[in-house]
Amino acid sequence: MDHDGTYEVHGTLTGRGGDLLRQARVVVWWQQIRERAELAAGETSDDGQYHLSYQVPGNAPRPVLLVVEALSEFLDEPLFSQPTQAQPDLTIDLNLEPPDQSEWATLVRSLEPLLFGVTLPELVENSTHQDISFLARQLATGTETIMRIAVCARLEAAFDIPAPAFYAFLRQQVPAALPSPLLDASHSFTLIVPLVQSIGSMIFRMSSQDQTKMLTSAVALDLIGPQYTSQIPQLSQLQALRSTDLLNRPYLAGQTTLAQLLDVAGLPQDKHQSFAQALAANAQPIRDLCQLSATASMA
Repeated sequence: MDHDGTYEVHGTLTGRGGDLLRQARVVVWWQQIRERAELAAGETSDDGQYHLSYQVPGNAPRPVLLVVEALSEFLDEPLFSQPTQAQPDLTIDLNLEPPDQSEWATLVRSLEPLLFGVTLPELVENSTHQDISFLARQLATGTETIMRIAVCARLEAAFDIPAPAFYAFLRQQVPAALPSPLLDASHSFTLIVPLVQSIGSMIFRMSSQDQTKMLTSAVALDLIGPQYTSQIPQLSQLQALRSTDLLNRPYLAGQTTLAQLLDVAGLPQDKHQSFAQALAANAQPIRDLCQLSATASMA
């Protein structure tokens, strides 16, 4: 049936790495056999959304085919949609790269409309808010699935490493010492901070070979997006945090950290990282550490 009123087309524009492109020019074209006619134009908003209204010429033969074009300083060349039949209300998303269809991305996309301003690191499950169980019911999935995402979001906030990198480990139950179920291990979120720190510490202590193996496996299994394949070398931050973790967690018995132990032994601050890196790489500094420990116990 013909539609004589105003037509609308809307959608999202994403660029490299899935970044939302704002203030990009968007043009709606009437696609004809050898030419196009402009029907409407505008710009994307700050969240990469566009919404345009247009009128279909009364003499246009049906079906009317539309092409949406996007132009931006962040695009090397204009981005075009496939020709699409005009409808009164039409959604056409434009993506420079294929959308991430991995397990992580699919879960996060399904959660976003249910959050109403609550961020993933803010999700809790306690006597006041039952966010985890609520979201699990809404998505007809297990609480552990939602808890895994919440923990990965907190790991990203704590260590400034993308949450999907941590998801690669947790989803594959690596390291083997990971507590399970995670929700029970949080003790109604009263222990969520030490739980997150402990999980981060276990992952950082893995060898670089094992870390790379798990990240590569997660991409192959479509647990995280293929874009992380090229980013695996940059995720050497996991290894960089290995020495930081050694410095800041309690060392041997008690609550004294390695950094505090080195301070007591008089090792300059600028030497701490080098010592911890050597300790993380092999056992050579153990003899020195024992000497430092003895010195600290006599102080």
